[in-house]
Amino acid sequence: MLLPLVFARQYELPLALTATTRDGASPDAWEGATKIAGMEMPAGVVGTVGLNEVVTHGWDLARATGQPFDVDRESIEGCLEFMGPISEPGAEANRAPAFGPALTSPDDASPVDHLIALTGRDPAWTP
Repeated sequence: MLLPLVFARQYELPLALTATTRDGASPDAWEGATKIAGMEMPAGVVGTVGLNEVVTHGWDLARATGQPFDVDRESIEGCLEFMGPISEPGAEANRAPAFGPALTSPDDASPVDHLIALTGRDPAWTP
């Protein structure tokens, strides 16, 4: 069962992230509109959603495989631009079906733990 994770980690995921980073580095990539999940959205929003996907699922993989996870503050801040508004009281309908209810993180939580709690995951979870 771990073979797909090992393969993804060693081959597919780094290649996909390299291409995504290269394509997203162009200022033009963040302007205008683009499509995601069959919907047209502002490119900047799609870029922020993509960043949140990489960070959140990177945490998922690291946590599930017992590996350390470190992410820069700028990436966390970008993810919070997306997760913050949909985590406010009254915005629950905007989370479904992608996210469960936001969890509350302690005041002394690290920025990544705070983000992970907003996605509905328990930052203290271990396999």
